[in-house]
Amino acid sequence: MSPEQGAGSKILDGRSDVYSLACVLYEMVAGQPPFAGETPQEILAHHALDPVPPLRKLRPEVPASIEDAILHALAKRPDERLGNAAEFAAALATPGTARPGALGRRLRRTSRTTRLWVSASLALAALLAGYVVAGRTDRSGPAGPAAPAQSVAVLPFLNLSADTANEYFSEGMTEELISALSRVEGLRVPARTSSFAFKGKMTDIRDIGRQLSVAHVLEGSVQRAGGRLRVTAQLINVADGYHLWSETYDRDLKDVFAIQDEVSHAIVSALQVKLAPAAPPARPENLEAYHLYLKGRLFFNRGTEEGVNRAREFFRAAIAQDSGYARAYAGLADVYERLEGLGYLPRAEAYPEARAAAERAVALDSQLAEAYAARGLIRRNEWDWSGAEQDFRRAVALNPGYAPGHLGYGWSLATIRGRSAEGPREAYRGAELDPLSAQVLNAYSLVLFNARQYGPAVEQARKALELESSSAGHLRLGEAYLFQDRLDDAIQEFQITLKLLGGRGRVSAGLSHLGYAYALAGRRHEAFTMLNQIKALATDGESVRRASLWLAQLYGVLGEKDQAFAWLERAYQGHHYGLTSVRVSPFYDPLRSDPRFKLLLKKMGLEE
Repeated sequence: MSPEQGAGSKILDGRSDVYSLACVLYEMVAGQPPFAGETPQEILAHHALDPVPPLRKLRPEVPASIEDAILHALAKRPDERLGNAAEFAAALATPGTARPGALGRRLRRTSRTTRLWVSASLALAALLAGYVVAGRTDRSGPAGPAAPAQSVAVLPFLNLSADTANEYFSEGMTEELISALSRVEGLRVPARTSSFAFKGKMTDIRDIGRQLSVAHVLEGSVQRAGGRLRVTAQLINVADGYHLWSETYDRDLKDVFAIQDEVSHAIVSALQVKLAPAAPPARPENLEAYHLYLKGRLFFNRGTEEGVNRAREFFRAAIAQDSGYARAYAGLADVYERLEGLGYLPRAEAYPEARAAAERAVALDSQLAEAYAARGLIRRNEWDWSGAEQDFRRAVALNPGYAPGHLGYGWSLATIRGRSAEGPREAYRGAELDPLSAQVLNAYSLVLFNARQYGPAVEQARKALELESSSAGHLRLGEAYLFQDRLDDAIQEFQITLKLLGGRGRVSAGLSHLGYAYALAGRRHEAFTMLNQIKALATDGESVRRASLWLAQLYGVLGEKDQAFAWLERAYQGHHYGLTSVRVSPFYDPLRSDPRFKLLLKKMGLEE
């Protein structure tokens, strides 16, 4: 890091990058960096104050011209440095004499190891200079559509605190900035999952821009020490790697919300986005409640049963500290909905808690998009169709950059309203905001499937599987194959699904889908085997309730309509979440012509 960048200068250009490159070349040639120290702050101080140790004292065999070029690029003042990578490469290639080949002859008189160091230095510098001269902005292959100018990805802020347990705080800072910037109308901000896909990876910034379709990247670090907080942030132009803005904040910990607001406004100003007047986000009165909430989100995002249960503990603790903290209630609603959906809690236990938490979140903060999205999901699974649609639409209006709002609204349009074109378009906006989230892509695939767009559903499920091999991804892919009459492919995907399924209550769905594929392939004996396996798993009231819908679907495709409707009635009485797609899902096509099916739709408020 150049002295001016280490000092937090707001004026940075390519000469700062030349300095950084010279540090790399120095270490390649000398075998050690120009400056070292115990802490980042100590190293930065050496960069700013100490003369650069001469290379030839460490490696006498290094040609003087190589030393001169590198030391020239390491000048403390930018105006005393080489101006760009092309000038740096030219200086390295000039051995202090005009005779052609002089550098080569000098190198031949040095050791083989030194020749490798110097050759590597020349090659790297020349390569980078080539990018500058040619004006290349994409080093990862053919460029896709240009990213909108008013777009920014917030990468995970680094935790520079001595205590690694403060990781939750740096992640929380990142999420807060994503949330704040996504509410700015006209500014495109990828969602958390996609931004966090680059955590701990040394991915080229241009590649990040290409994958997330953004023109800018915000990165930074967080350091906590007692009651003090240091936050650094820099906004980088993806096209050329230059800094548009950077700042360091040294504040009391209690000023964390002010820092978040200042960073958000600085980004909006730098990108020249018009900031429409809006109510400021509700903040907790108790700072400890905020920390507990951040820890809850950290564990919830892990997605495991243990993680979700730990999240429940932290959200409850946050509410105990601040009973008016709406976001903690929204988080708690998400927890209970997730625990029921994954089969970790019975519906009768989970949904009253989820509903109460979501209602409380909305009552406390009528401007909180995640509160409406959480309540919309619960209302949908309670068959309050118009209420769910209103909540999702409200979430999108409050925060156009909130991917779950778009996905929920798109699902309602396609699955409840039967708008097979409009629904997928709305869900696509959610997938566009979170393109590296397997969960989001699987949800989008399901919307396409319910709209009977099987080809696009296959495409999205495959993209999800490229990101993460999961039971949900293979299930979605198998479903789309099934109704493309690719039965062998569907059977293979459902078999993989069953191998990956681990949560209670979900195995029945995999068995039912595999049995459905066997039935369509004419393999009735194997289909009935799957049916009997589902029955064997249904050993108590809750497991029977969860199995009911999958048995109904399988009996239906096998032509056993009386059994199918008997189990559909059980699914109806048990409020099975799978019935939410009954109006449009092709799995129910064998039953649609029966008057009993129309009666079921009428009871559910889903008349044609």
